[in-house]
Amino acid sequence: MATVRGQQVCFSVLLVPDEDDSGVCRVSVPGVDGCISSLGPPHAALESVAAALEQLLRSLPEEEQHSLSTEQPRIKPNELPRGSRLERVCVSTPALAPVRSEPAA
Repeated sequence: MATVRGQQVCFSVLLVPDEDDSGVCRVSVPGVDGCISSLGPPHAALESVAAALEQLLRSLPEEEQHSLSTEQPRIKPNELPRGSRLERVCVSTPALAPVRSEPAA
């Protein structure tokens, strides 16, 4: 599940080690379609996913950003594929435009 902290949104990210090379992994963000990093070292794959998430958030209206961050499915540790792990990736959200209030009539 994603959480919102100030101007950041934190996502649960799934790291699955490659079957042939334990030094590389595939990274995906459950509930965010198309947010998958190619195989690479874990730190590089996480950086790649963080950049993709930031870009995605910038392209969405505020309402959809909130929806994306609150609808990420929860994954229990016993539901993880063998050898995989969950990490948290926090990304900056675009600055929100100030809300203008209308004077009361």
